[in-house]
Amino acid sequence: MRLTRTALSLATAVLLSVGLTGTATADGRGDHGPAHRAKAAEGPCKSRTGGVYFSPFGHADVTLKPEVKKILKAEKATIKPVAPLSNNPGRDDQFRFPLGVFEDSIEPDLTHIFRVCYPGGIVIARPSTGDRAVCNGIWLAVLPSPGAYCNLRINKGPERRVQLATTTAKDLLIGSHSFYPVITPRIDPKTGELGFGPKDWEFRGSKEFQAALKQFDVDLPEGTPLFNLDATLSFLPGPDFWARIQGLGA
Repeated sequence: MRLTRTALSLATAVLLSVGLTGTATADGRGDHGPAHRAKAAEGPCKSRTGGVYFSPFGHADVTLKPEVKKILKAEKATIKPVAPLSNNPGRDDQFRFPLGVFEDSIEPDLTHIFRVCYPGGIVIARPSTGDRAVCNGIWLAVLPSPGAYCNLRINKGPERRVQLATTTAKDLLIGSHSFYPVITPRIDPKTGELGFGPKDWEFRGSKEFQAALKQFDVDLPEGTPLFNLDATLSFLPGPDFWARIQGLGA
């Protein structure tokens, strides 16, 4: 029991260092107006100005699993990020999240005590039927139900809080399919950033997400691998940071 509590405490601390802040509206634009505010347990993340964080810089890559890519292909559907999320060059199955004190904010949450928010969102569309699902204000939480959450709007229906995926403290702390302790120092080969963070952190489809997709007549069994998250929490600025600075000065 003591080991489990220690693992969950460490998982919470690390998870609180991996998120970002921000919102995206259904048309892909940021929204900070009063009409978009809601209770902490249900509303999207509100701030994009930064806040408390465990490293000043960094980034995270989210890679879709083969099972998801197979479903997208069969349904002739697309999945696209909403800025500041972006696709990695040449990878329509991998999204990049900038990290750091200029991005992150830890928010209180009535359901999970704390949550860590990613800015932007994800839009899933099926042109053949005109169906569209928007994940607005994606966030991560550890307690009491570890996983990824968002406010989901399907077509013109109401926006509601949905758990997209589940995970475990073990997946966060040492990796899902390979042994990679979260505190292991490393240099990211893509960006040259020096830091640490979770690697091979797998998220699996939740029961709520399975029910949501049935509205599209799409069968995604609960527990289906959805994506992996690899994050580098860095103490030196990388290309994502300088690109953001150049964008602000343009």
